Amino acid sequence: MLKETRYGKYLQKFPEKKGLERLIKVINSSFIDEVNKVKALLSDEQILLYSLETYLSRWDLQNFISVVRGKFYSHPSEEILYSIFPVGILDDVRIKTLLKEESAYSVAERVKTVIKGLPFDITREALKYLKEGDLARFEYEVYTSFYSNILSRNVHPAVIEFYKYSIDAKNISLAIISLQNGEKPNLWLEGGHFEGLKAKVLRCESLEELQKVLLESLKIRAFKLEGVDILFEKKFFEDVRRGFRVDPVSFYSVMDYINDLERESATLRVIAYAKSFGLTPEQIREVLYV
Repeated sequence: MLKETRYGKYLQKFPEKKGLERLIKVINSSFIDEVNKVKALLSDEQILLYSLETYLSRWDLQNFISVVRGKFYSHPSEEILYSIFPVGILDDVRIKTLLKEESAYSVAERVKTVIKGLPFDITREALKYLKEGDLARFEYEVYTSFYSNILSRNVHPAVIEFYKYSIDAKNISLAIISLQNGEKPNLWLEGGHFEGLKAKVLRCESLEELQKVLLESLKIRAFKLEGVDILFEKKFFEDVRRGFRVDPVSFYSVMDYINDLERESATLRVIAYAKSFGLTPEQIREVLYV
């Protein structure tokens, strides 16, 4: 089916690869090329180009965390690679170099000492947590550094708004992980929209209580806790589309287009993985973000 779409030319570019590996390479390459086209269009608008690069830097964060988690839990390198979107500084070459490292700690240490320009710092304290096996605390330190860096940048307000929603989602995710491990939430990232939820979330003693707090505070009827990232991202892009309707040739149009690309790429990747695992169409629909 993809041969009949714009992905057809990419299928022809990678005949040496087979099956799932080929599909992921095709999807990633198409996404990166489209992003580069947008960057070229913004080349004379340095603030807007910097704003776009700042928005896309979330993939560097996600890719780094994915590699560290994969190594921490001893997942095979090919499985880790399938979760990567190499659109930033951590490109295909650097990612494959990191995957050759033996442990999560050696990955983090290599990134700290060798790779420059990433939007987050890895402190000695963070490395200490990772060496002691405290992955959650290590990630918290990295996320704190990342968001502190991003929120201080002189970029388009839409990018800052996106990351504020991202902080909200991450705070809820941190609470979910703690409660799933039988612990009360104790980590909170500053800078999001929902600072007023902090005290309530950190007092929660069960997932049911956390969900009740969110339903009441956000004034929504229902949602799944595991879908909190999607919930907040949808909320943000509702705001983006309102801005786009007011000024259709503004940076909001760039954000809207890039988000459509991300969603399409993510959807195709999910379908490709799910088909390789033998899931039914009904099972696949349950996990799609469309």
